[in-house]
Amino acid sequence: MIRKYQPEIVLCNAIDDRHIDHPKGSKLVSDACFLSGLLKIETELDGALQEKWRPKQVYHYIQWKNIEPDFVVDVTGFMETKSIS
Repeated sequence: MIRKYQPEIVLCNAIDDRHIDHPKGSKLVSDACFLSGLLKIETELDGALQEKWRPKQVYHYIQWKNIEPDFVVDVTGFMETKSIS
């Protein structure tokens, strides 16, 4: 799917988190991003060989631990807020 959609940026789980699946998911995504850029790994889609592709950046988002982020994106304008009555 990385080769199919050719993303420039990939977001994935934190490298270290309290939930046991999160670091494993992070490694899986990071490994897939690396491997998709290797010429000697051949993959097909609809019977055709896919071109190698490696995202330029893989970013890991903070989920639970209070760590200092490298950057912050303000998504306020893209969130729905619901009032609790």
